Amino acid sequence: MKTQPTSRKRAGSKPQPPEPRATPKAQVQSSAGAPRFELADLRALLETYLPAPDVHDVERAYLFSAQAHEGQCRVSGEPYISHPLQVAHLLASLRLDARSLCAALLHDVIEDTSTDLARVEREFGAEVAELVDGVSKITRMEFQSQE
Repeated sequence: MKTQPTSRKRAGSKPQPPEPRATPKAQVQSSAGAPRFELADLRALLETYLPAPDVHDVERAYLFSAQAHEGQCRVSGEPYISHPLQVAHLLASLRLDARSLCAALLHDVIEDTSTDLARVEREFGAEVAELVDGVSKITRMEFQSQE
């Protein structure tokens, strides 16, 4: 007679750890627990629905933001650019337009660096600058309402 395996533990036996699995690069966890993305991950997603000139504009916004935030780190110790990149990736997964994605990448530049809104407008146009300014105003409203 064959015996069926049971799920009962034997006395003194240790549960076997699960097999380690490779984690895709785009799913590496940040210290805050959110997935950490890189520019290549964002580019790959953008290329599925945006024309090449728009992808280029978003990459330019990333490079501008990364340079503006150079040397800055989040409280977690990660480079500051990791947050704007996560925001842009989230919005790209919702298939937002290039100007919205540029604003996502630039949204902290005027608050946390010496870059002013006029420079953002010169580099990326009035619509992107208005979006960046709008996000900054929302942030200020949140801080004011908590006081």
